[in-house]
Amino acid sequence: STKLPNYILPLYPAIAILTSRAMLAWKNETHAYPNWLPKTGMLILVFIGIITSLGMILVSTQADISWIKGRKIPKLEQMAFIGFIPIMCGTFALVLAAKKNRIATIAILCLGSIGFTGALGAWNGSNLNEIKAPKTLSQLLPEDHLTREIVIATHDWFQPSVTFYCKRQINTLISEEEVKQFLEQPIPAYIFMPEKKWDAIALKHSLHAKKIGQATDFYRNCNVVLLTNQ
Repeated sequence: STKLPNYILPLYPAIAILTSRAMLAWKNETHAYPNWLPKTGMLILVFIGIITSLGMILVSTQADISWIKGRKIPKLEQMAFIGFIPIMCGTFALVLAAKKNRIATIAILCLGSIGFTGALGAWNGSNLNEIKAPKTLSQLLPEDHLTREIVIATHDWFQPSVTFYCKRQINTLISEEEVKQFLEQPIPAYIFMPEKKWDAIALKHSLHAKKIGQATDFYRNCNVVLLTNQ
């Protein structure tokens, strides 16, 4: 359903089955787990919640931290409350486990997991989509780019989702000479590259191209431009 290399959703059913078997074995005491193992898992759940909340606050525009290097996601702090779900879930589970109430412990863990993943799913990364350069830049291509002859390329920049959003073959240009030849061809040509790279190439080779637009790439932390020879 996607061409992105980080698509891990098919792993979830297998992980869910293995996790449920382990939890049932712990509840029914059919497997002798060390006492520290379940408690460690619950503490990790609390830690996940803390990291989730702090991470969303730090990466939002509400935090001005040098090592983030400008990588900020606007309004992300509004979703920081999601981290409280695993925090509360893990805390209650630790209390119930200490009271030997394993059925209630598993119930609260299941409810917390559903609530946490459900909240993340409802959010669906909408704030992230707003800062993804591939989607923003691909929308700047001509509306009829799928029905007429054009060529698209990238130079010194690439994200796998570019192909997904453009729905066209994306050529990779290695050298500056290839960029020069690409823009000088008679066929309508469009190329993605970092803005600083284009400024250097245009100055060095006296190239002329029309800049259609630009977007910030969160991963590379740079401005990416879309150029055309039209």
